[in-house]
Amino acid sequence: MMYSIKISEEAELDLEETFSWYESQVKKLGSEFIRVIDQSLTTIQKNPLACPLIYRNVHRKLLPRFPYMLLYFIDDNIILFLPVSMLSVTQHSGNVGFNLKAIALPLLLKI
Repeated sequence: MMYSIKISEEAELDLEETFSWYESQVKKLGSEFIRVIDQSLTTIQKNPLACPLIYRNVHRKLLPRFPYMLLYFIDDNIILFLPVSMLSVTQHSGNVGFNLKAIALPLLLKI
């Protein structure tokens, strides 16, 4: 089955902001970030169930080279990407965890 990709508006804004930040740090680093995103989207599209579930049916794909992740869920044959800003990262006693912020709940309640 071929899956369609849909990126939420919030996720697009998140990607644009991250691209701009990387580009402001090192020339062409933003372009490299987008290349890695594109490769990851292709990988997910081919096998969306390969990435682990982190909440209900929300999957997470960690990016190589960048401290960034893609969050998505599958609805029929559509893969919907969510903004990473929906998560807060916590660290306790050396363990890193991810907590869904309250702003994520309206999107996730539709799942």
